[in-house]
Amino acid sequence: MKYLLLILFFISCGTETGNPIQEGSVMPGDSTNSDLLTYRLADNVCDKLIECYDEVTSVSDCINQVLSVDGFDDALDLNSSYSNLREIFNDERDSVLTSNSTEAAQCITDINALSCSDSAVINAFNSSSPNDYSNTPNIVPTNAGSCQDALSVN
Repeated sequence: MKYLLLILFFISCGTETGNPIQEGSVMPGDSTNSDLLTYRLADNVCDKLIECYDEVTSVSDCINQVLSVDGFDDALDLNSSYSNLREIFNDERDSVLTSNSTEAAQCITDINALSCSDSAVINAFNSSSPNDYSNTPNIVPTNAGSCQDALSVN
């Protein structure tokens, strides 16, 4: 019986923290967020930065930085005044925005297809300023049928 209580205690630890992406500390692969385009977008942008820049080493830290960056509303053609990707995530999570599955999948495919020598990747991060993620929206492909069409307002 005491082992059961101990197991229940450990299982319950940490569940009061709320949504980690909203609170600012993201756990990559969190199944509650992984189906949202904005989460997958941040995750894949960071995967690409890690692939191309030695200065970027942590997916979690990168995602937290990317979520606070302005400019993703323009990159995603939302014609809105979102101040960062976290706000876009919140609206997608709350069903204010809907992900268009075909275009969302193409968006992620297009990001993954970028090489480290592509101008979009080069213009997304400056290795001489490794804490500056302000240009990461540059990595988002802007061609029709991809990221530009991946989210729509309900």
